[in-house]
Amino acid sequence: MSLARLLRSALLPLSALLLLGAAWPVPAGVKTMAVNGYDLAYVERGTGTPLILLHGATSDLRSFALQMEPLAKHFRVIAISLRHYWPEPWNGQGAFSAKQQAEDVAAFIKALGVGKVHLLGHSRGGYIALELALAHPDLLRDLVLAEPALLLPGLVPGAGEGESKAVNAARDLRIATTNRLIQEGKLDAASEVWTDGINGKGSYQARPAALQQVVRENIRTVLGEEHEGKRTITCDEVRKFTLPVLLIRGEKGSHSTHLALDVLEKCFPDQRHMTIPGAVHTMNRSNPDEFNKAVIDFAAAR
Repeated sequence: MSLARLLRSALLPLSALLLLGAAWPVPAGVKTMAVNGYDLAYVERGTGTPLILLHGATSDLRSFALQMEPLAKHFRVIAISLRHYWPEPWNGQGAFSAKQQAEDVAAFIKALGVGKVHLLGHSRGGYIALELALAHPDLLRDLVLAEPALLLPGLVPGAGEGESKAVNAARDLRIATTNRLIQEGKLDAASEVWTDGINGKGSYQARPAALQQVVRENIRTVLGEEHEGKRTITCDEVRKFTLPVLLIRGEKGSHSTHLALDVLEKCFPDQRHMTIPGAVHTMNRSNPDEFNKAVIDFAAAR
């Protein structure tokens, strides 16, 4: 089944939505679990040891449409929508933080009651996965970080100070511009600025309509990112992490995440790293076969 068709199956009109005990409507097939006073949405496929998937910014559980069935042949695959992402229709008001989202996922893993799990995070989800791993290593078998969106120069005595400042300035400008457009009610323009700022000019317009809709339905979460106080993670913290780690980058991926990966490769005591050929930052969609194989080969060994 094509990605567009998979996504269309999740993009149901409001009339087709069912209330499944959550505080807002959720589509049929999407489950919820109450954690830390919040209804966390997720989908799952397969059996066996859980493999938890955490999405990036302006995305949600639907971003792993091309992973669910292939990975479900080996694991109990669970894709989560983080707090304030779709299907919650968040308006940008109230608390928003990666720390809270990491603690939500930790509570979710504990509530599963199945012992240690595999954990994979992409982009912002990679940052959240690393925060969780550092705080709760006892919950994990291993960790996969796909171009994690870490703040520079937190890890980066290894990257040049000037380069880190330039990357941070570009990020701050992207957030500010996106949020101005959101406040003006120009959600499509805001989605384009955000997406193109990460994946290159023209990226948003090149996406299928279903994927553009995913961004629009999550774009207000950027309002939360502007003031969440995301912390930096140091190499000294990472050196203490003893579980196996797989670091993945797309060959044509995000420059800022590649800077962080360059350093992470030196910091983790037990790490493997690989590049997905021809893939952009959203490597799980631009080259799903190689991405899925890398995850299966790594996690199935434990």
